[in-house]
Amino acid sequence: MSMEVNHQKGTMSRKDKEGESGKDMGQRPQKVSAKHGVKWGAQAETMIASVVFFAILAISGPLGPPANYADTPLVDPAGILQVYPWQVFNADQIGKSHFPLWNHLTAIGEPHMANIQTAFLYPIYWIWQAAGAGKTGYGLLLLLKLWMASIFWFVFARRTMTSFAGAVICGAAYGCGGYCLWFLQLIDVNSQMLLPLLLIFLPRTVKRPDFKSLIASAFLVFLALAGGHPEASFITVLVAVLYALFLFASEKERGRAGSAPSLGKDGFLARLIPMAMAGALGLLLCMAVLLPFINYLGRCWTMHGPGFGFFHLDPRALFNLFVPGVHRLFGGMPAEIPVEHVGKTALEAFALAYSATSVPGNLPPAGLVVAALAAAGAVSGSAKSRTALFFTGLFLVLTGLTLGLPGFNLIAFIPPFNVNSNFKFFFSEIHACLAALAGVGFDRIFLSSARGWGRSCRAWPPMAAAISVPAIALVSLAVLSSPGGASSIPRLELIAYAGLGLLVFSTLLFLAVMAPGKRSARALSCLLVLFSIYLVGKSVVPFVTLERPGKAEKSELVSRLLESGEKRQTGLDGYWPANLPAAESIKDVRSSDALFYKPYADLINEINGLSPEEGLGYFYPSYFTRPSPDRISAPAAKKLCLDRIFSGHAWIPNGVVDLALARGDMIAPAAKPARSVFDYGSGFPREAPGLFLHAPGSICFTLNQAHDRGDEGGELYFRPGFLQSGNGPGARGDGTIFIAVLADEGGKRLGYARMICPEGSSFPPVKIESPGSSMVKLSTLPGVKNDNRSDWSGFSELSWHPGGYSPPPGPVWSAGADGPFLYKVDHPPWAHLENDLAPLPAAREAGDLVRIHAGKGEGGTVVIHEAWYPGWTAEAKGGSLYIEAAPDKTSMKVRLPEGSENLTLRFVPADFRVGLFVSLVTVLVSFSLLIFIKSVKKKDDP
Repeated sequence: MSMEVNHQKGTMSRKDKEGESGKDMGQRPQKVSAKHGVKWGAQAETMIASVVFFAILAISGPLGPPANYADTPLVDPAGILQVYPWQVFNADQIGKSHFPLWNHLTAIGEPHMANIQTAFLYPIYWIWQAAGAGKTGYGLLLLLKLWMASIFWFVFARRTMTSFAGAVICGAAYGCGGYCLWFLQLIDVNSQMLLPLLLIFLPRTVKRPDFKSLIASAFLVFLALAGGHPEASFITVLVAVLYALFLFASEKERGRAGSAPSLGKDGFLARLIPMAMAGALGLLLCMAVLLPFINYLGRCWTMHGPGFGFFHLDPRALFNLFVPGVHRLFGGMPAEIPVEHVGKTALEAFALAYSATSVPGNLPPAGLVVAALAAAGAVSGSAKSRTALFFTGLFLVLTGLTLGLPGFNLIAFIPPFNVNSNFKFFFSEIHACLAALAGVGFDRIFLSSARGWGRSCRAWPPMAAAISVPAIALVSLAVLSSPGGASSIPRLELIAYAGLGLLVFSTLLFLAVMAPGKRSARALSCLLVLFSIYLVGKSVVPFVTLERPGKAEKSELVSRLLESGEKRQTGLDGYWPANLPAAESIKDVRSSDALFYKPYADLINEINGLSPEEGLGYFYPSYFTRPSPDRISAPAAKKLCLDRIFSGHAWIPNGVVDLALARGDMIAPAAKPARSVFDYGSGFPREAPGLFLHAPGSICFTLNQAHDRGDEGGELYFRPGFLQSGNGPGARGDGTIFIAVLADEGGKRLGYARMICPEGSSFPPVKIESPGSSMVKLSTLPGVKNDNRSDWSGFSELSWHPGGYSPPPGPVWSAGADGPFLYKVDHPPWAHLENDLAPLPAAREAGDLVRIHAGKGEGGTVVIHEAWYPGWTAEAKGGSLYIEAAPDKTSMKVRLPEGSENLTLRFVPADFRVGLFVSLVTVLVSFSLLIFIKSVKKKDDP
């Protein structure tokens, strides 16, 4: 059935179509079938669209069964390493009738709700918690968010600018498209999916303010803030505010002359007051987490320095908008974030070369067809279609910011954009613009009558050019790139998606030319567009593999790790990544949170012998903070209160690899040095982590001499080795020359130089005594045939041991010769008396409440190895006790009076109590005013 308003020739008239964007957003005309006269209401349309969106999500799910969404990352591992453990912890604490105020399972303890990204107040998670907080339910929850995002954009597009078919395309292109499927595991979507609702209600507070619109806008602002991600929340609200101001400024009735801002009834400032009140009310509603977050932010270390706002994507990443995965055909794209520039001021960052601030990443795919329709919608946008014009301008600005184009990067001088990673946080808004313009473009083309075809045809040449150029470049690159190797698989995949996309595009062009205005052509065209969106969904596949134990090994490992009670564990070399053990109630000193409590970050850097700038480089390669394997026995590491270490291979102290990568000056014409795993087949160890150094190449770095014996020298220890065949073409080539040069104030000396052939199963370890050395330079040169393509080699078991090498202990448990392995280490207990390292029994009722049995009433000072933060209180026999925080705030001491056998520690920070009070009062006042206004209206009604 037709859904158009105007029935002449079954199409919507140009006058009616262009006038739609000027209608009040709260009113929508009834849809009437031209043929049968059947009325279609908004509810029926929404139900039909809901089924369409659900069908697309059901058949294009990139991870298969919903339970997989809690275990397998898509693009950004943060959704699994951070978001999922946070939600599990929230559910666990609520199940214990406690607010999740303190997370004792991560790092050395940290305030949990103060990290707003835990999204505790976001209502949608309460549904999952009430349903049992299972993995399948979590996957369904994520799919529900995508479905909601689709519906919200459908409603917005239908009310403001498109037909029913155009609105369906808009909703599907966003909620079922590339961006949301890539990032569905992140909390960003919590806020970003609310943008279309904010675009509906915030302009109402400006155009025709009333209390109901103000409350609705305030509640949406609250939800955006409670969604969790600060930058995503800020950008979402900012875009909605800009849209409301844009509509207000472009109202025809305001005239062209303009006038100075006034406080009159129709004055600019007067119109802004209701919107400002809605924003303020939303802030007050969210104060329970906002106030703790503001307090916590000033006590944190983050990777977002002043120069962060200048980071941008390589411009070639723009091609990925058209065909998913096209970035894999480009060589030489950035492989790592240039963290050496993060500490620079905005002016220093601005003086850098454009390429020096380019970072890895790609725009999520939108697909050829959606991009083509968006181009048509943008070209056709004019002052008569204000909403399309707004999205066109917004797309151009945000794309320029994302790619760091000259002029656009000046925004990085303005706080908070100077620390905002615009290469990541504008993805959603770019796709929102494409989705909205795609709906408009579809209507401009496929709702045109035959008589009006000439006008619509003007949109096709620039649209075809915009799509054909990258499509031709894509096919050319695919054909010209060298055959063979693993790259042939993505090449075939890309050709398939490019071919299908071009086929759909060509079919749409044919239908638009041959059958303009025909209902059957429009219906078929809409189905083809939805099919192209489905193709984008199917192209989303996991490419990040998290290393963790198998099901049987995990069960045994979890039981053994939980035996240690309040003591902490850590993993090595990425095995069972940071934060994930927290989902099993295992305390892990590693962390991948976005905000790191500064005492914890300082302690990790002290253990590893790193400055804050070097610590950033140490963080990024494996995406979590952790103690170096070389430094676990260092005095500072005792503060971590470690009990167990688990690893996928035999523990070899080799943290110098990370230190070398963090502080090294390198020459790498073929490939950059990197951490890797070497397989020796037989012999010990079976697999060993090490430093990959492709020949020819070298890396020079400062040796860490901060151990007990200071500058008395030590030992450099490594095995020359080759990566197993299959890790690269010709991995078993003719050999490599390995060189180690050591230096001190007296000059340089050659420590080791030898030609090694790849044949054989193992190579002898090398030990070089280095008294007083401060620098080491490791180099590799091609073998006798000088074929650097085959020299996939490096230094395994690389370690630096001031004072001499001390082998690690043997494992206390192993699943077999290939691991996983579990080790016991000698560290203080979590709680003990000051002069006695015997562990004190502790029972933790919740993260913020723990009871310690401190003996038989003899008194004494109890030492607790938990991070101190304002809000901790101590009680014994019903009386409050003074807590003495360590100078570095990594532990606490409490003097227990005689006669007290038990000590109770509680964490109830004042910022949360004040914020919760403000939030509850705001809810009560708003609800009371709403009831009062309704009662007054009822009395006034005749």
